[in-house]
Amino acid sequence: MASRIVRQDSSAPTKVHAAIYARVSTLNGAQDPTMQTRELEEYCQRRGWRVFDCYVDKGVSGKKDSRPQLNRMMQDAHERRFDVVVVWRFDRFARSVSHLLRALETLIHSACNSFLCQSKLTPVPLWERWYSRSLVRLRNWSGT
Repeated sequence: MASRIVRQDSSAPTKVHAAIYARVSTLNGAQDPTMQTRELEEYCQRRGWRVFDCYVDKGVSGKKDSRPQLNRMMQDAHERRFDVVVVWRFDRFARSVSHLLRALETLIHSACNSFLCQSKLTPVPLWERWYSRSLVRLRNWSGT
């Protein structure tokens, strides 16, 4: 009996898996994370992306680098469970530039392709964004 080999067309597009991260600082009902997640889910749907998971920290200050859902998302990134991170605004993800850069570097090493912010929902390769910011810091430091 002959075995049949099924080949997948390498030109067929692969499904992009997106991680959505949202955060609200208070639990008193004044802030609702669904405003953030709903629009981001719609954005992913329009792009044909599958939402891997929504990571939502409620009542957690953005000043803290360690947050339960952010930590879980970074662990999933380390395990390469998604390709893209989508956030409402950068301040929902990180409050300091140093935390943002550390997180972006972790995502780069985890093979995450892009980091998107609602105000600029244009996919930009992480290494390109990190490189351009590093170049600006170097220019500022050198005075050129």
